[in-house]
Amino acid sequence: HTLKQRLQAEEHARNLAEENIQLELSRGWETLEVEHHSWSQSVSITLKGLCLDRKRSSILQKLELSLDILSGAVRRISNTAEVLGAVHQEARVSRAVELMVAHVEILRRHHDRHEAELKETKKMLLQQQKNLCRSRTFTDSEGDRRKKDSNQSILRRRISASIIPSQTQEKKKRDSRKRISSSKKLSLQCLSPSLSLDSSCSMDDRQQDPDGPAEPQLEPSCNPETLPSEQVTPITTQTKK
Repeated sequence: HTLKQRLQAEEHARNLAEENIQLELSRGWETLEVEHHSWSQSVSITLKGLCLDRKRSSILQKLELSLDILSGAVRRISNTAEVLGAVHQEARVSRAVELMVAHVEILRRHHDRHEAELKETKKMLLQQQKNLCRSRTFTDSEGDRRKKDSNQSILRRRISASIIPSQTQEKKKRDSRKRISSSKKLSLQCLSPSLSLDSSCSMDDRQQDPDGPAEPQLEPSCNPETLPSEQVTPITTQTKK
């Protein structure tokens, strides 16, 4: 049953019980005061008319008082039953509210815990994002630095590769110059004794045979073939003179 159907059924049962009690009370009053109608004849007979002595009259009065008290008690019981039902309903509602409050408190605690976990997770994510950005920045700077270093090393290699041949050429030039200078010195050294010998020989020949031709003589130690071509030429020219 739904709540509305239960309410209608309870109200109907309460009304039926009140009606039955009121019916019984009214019958009691009828028995005491109302005329008695039999099947055969209608005779006005009351209980008071039958109780003529004092003792029975007092008992009848007590019975009437009891009926009055019973009627008032029935009304009070009906009202008290309604109040008791309302109190029971209030107790159930209060219990339900307590359960709801406890459930809401549990939900609030769960919400606070989840919110704290969410904040902590958000904080961790932000920290991880910062760390990731820093690592990326560091990686980029490291990559740029390595790229710069590699470019510098490549440039240095190129410069060194361009400098080494030039240095080698300079060294070769210096060596060739040294060889030429040394050969010139050697040729001059060889040339000076030959000139002295030629001059002495020419003077002797002139003294012995003034008409004979003067033939130049070279010193055997100086071989013209060992000298370079550039150095042999001035020697021959000087001898021809």
